[in-house]
Amino acid sequence: MEDTNVMEMKQSFLLRSVAVIEVNKHYLMMQQVLDNHYYPVSTQVEAGEVSEQAVLRLLKETFGIQAQVERLLMIEESFNTYPQMHQTHHEVAFYYRIDLADHETALAEAIKKYNQQKNPERQFIWLDQSQIKANQIVPICYQQILLEPKEHVRIFRDRPQA
Repeated sequence: MEDTNVMEMKQSFLLRSVAVIEVNKHYLMMQQVLDNHYYPVSTQVEAGEVSEQAVLRLLKETFGIQAQVERLLMIEESFNTYPQMHQTHHEVAFYYRIDLADHETALAEAIKKYNQQKNPERQFIWLDQSQIKANQIVPICYQQILLEPKEHVRIFRDRPQA
């Protein structure tokens, strides 16, 4: 299956699907150890795949669990410029709150295994509200939805500079 990361003449586009996973008021994040920042657990949406299917595929492939999407929390659209690479990047991400049902134990075991076997520079970690507030969460809108949850879908747009 083809992916949706399109590279053209110094421009790229990416469609992402994000898993917002909460257990006992702690949120699962990926920690970039070298930069000491945190970002959501996400995957690229493949061509022909619905964003909701992509996040469920992520959970199956990464953690071996069959979870359910509870609801859509946020849609984020961002534009980033990387002058050193002469490149602009356009990204759209769908953030889904995940219902783990009875998979908390299997998830904990998969996280432990991943953290022991994979890249030590990137680790899964659980953060509570005070840690989310105190640390650098990327993108900043993700930090906002975790600290100030809403019942309705939120849309964040980071418009390109003219």
